[in-house]
Amino acid sequence: MKIKKKIISIMSLIIIGANLLPGVAYATPKEDLEEKIQILNSNITDNLIKIKDLEEKISITEKEILDKQHKIIDVKKEYNTKKIQLEMCNDSKLSKSIKGNDFKVLELILKSDSVSELLQNIELSKAIIKQNNKTLKLLNVKEKQLNELQDSLKNESENLNKDKKNLKKEQESLNNSKKEAELALNNLIQEEKINQVNPIEFKDLDFKLPDPNATPSEKAELLINNAKKFLGLSYVWGGTTPSGFDCSGLTQYVYRSIGINIPRVARDQQLDGKQIKIDELLPGDLIFFGYPAHHVGFYIGNGEYLHAPRTGDVIKISQINWNKVSSATRFIE
Repeated sequence: MKIKKKIISIMSLIIIGANLLPGVAYATPKEDLEEKIQILNSNITDNLIKIKDLEEKISITEKEILDKQHKIIDVKKEYNTKKIQLEMCNDSKLSKSIKGNDFKVLELILKSDSVSELLQNIELSKAIIKQNNKTLKLLNVKEKQLNELQDSLKNESENLNKDKKNLKKEQESLNNSKKEAELALNNLIQEEKINQVNPIEFKDLDFKLPDPNATPSEKAELLINNAKKFLGLSYVWGGTTPSGFDCSGLTQYVYRSIGINIPRVARDQQLDGKQIKIDELLPGDLIFFGYPAHHVGFYIGNGEYLHAPRTGDVIKISQINWNKVSSATRFIE
């Protein structure tokens, strides 16, 4: 009996001790589903940005093609006008007699009946030859310009078709990611209904935690207060405005509100700014989940962060599962 009591006591101490160990974290099925949704949301944001860039590129290319088509029409008109002028000039009796033949010109001059006619024929011959040469030169220039425009138009049309194919591919990828996110969200809703917590991950942290009582700087406090204005706002895929944000759209917008420009997506924000250790975190710093990051939020102190979690949720303040934090970045010095 005494041995049995000792065993029970030892087991109780082990359980209590484990619960008191710093840096021990449990990941629940709900947390795993939320992380999956965040990854999918990050993919959706990437797709939306690529689609927007491709649409802008396609719009610019289409305008350039239209401009070139109009330019080709104008150059063709100029070419045809000069060609007609040359043909009309070449059809004249005098032009036919002197065109490209110095002996004919000499013969024409020698057959002049008077000095005045001689001078007149000399000047006229020179004018016709000069005009013909000038028109011919212009024709060659326009022909070259026309060929270059048509080649350029062909290349841009080919690039446009490639961009349209890439756009279709990105749109299909976006739709697939949205379907996966919606399915994961439905599973998460079911998980929340069941409200079942099963520890499936047990891992000691290999870093110290930040001071929970650290106070923000004046600028960081302004940043956090600006972020808190959006608490309760719905998460929106690819959102970058107060009508709805995704995680990195929120951080970018709020930082911009205090005059600091940071990259658009979480993985780029993760690599920008000053990289800091977890125990160096101060309110206003960004914390990231995953590498490359699929989620980001504002550290606000006391083990909490403000973030736009996922589709189907709202901007809120959550307790940090330190076991999931991959890195931290500082933009306010």
